[in-house]
This record gives sequence, structure tokens and C-alpha cells, in this order.
Amino acid sequence: MLTLDDYRSVCDDYEFKLITQNDDIRLTAEAAAMEQIASYLRHRYDTDRAFAAVGPDRNSMLVQCAVNIALWLMIHERGGAESAERCRLSHTLYLGR
Repeated sequence: MLTLDDYRSVCDDYEFKLITQNDDIRLTAEAAAMEQIASYLRHRYDTDRAFAAVGPDRNSMLVQCAVNIALWLMIHERGGAESAERCRLSHTLYLGR
């Protein structure tokens, strides 16, 4: 459901590379984000259909929520020294520039 372009609304290329680490971590975080969203919505909505939508049929709020959750999961996935910079980025991205 998510594309790399979806992340550009909340972070630049440098931040994206720092946060995502690699495709496996990103894809895992995206799957977890979509499952978290679906767990709240599937009893009322066809979440499989919503997540499968493409182009102008995509729900922009759903995409934005998935991006924010996936970024949060990636930021907090690892601890250590890098985590401090990730937390700073998380705070900056959450509050806006």
C-alpha cells in the first residue's frame, strides 16, 4: 500500500535513509502499521480493499496514518547511540518543522 513517495510528506531523503535502515525493516514496519490500523477499522470497513487502492482511489488520511505509524516503529526498532538521533527525528517529524 505505501510507496516511497508517501514518506516525502513527513521527511526528507536524509531522514528517510537514517530511519529506514533497509527495505526489510521498512516493509516489516509497514505491515505492522497496516495491521494496527486494520485492527481498529476492520469491523466496520473493508480494510483489504482500502489498503489495496491505488492512485486517486487511495484514502490520503489512511496513507498518512500508515506512514506515521511505520516511521515510529522504525525509529524505535533499534536502541543504542543511533536511537537518540532517531528519537530527535521522531519528535521533529511529529511536531512538524
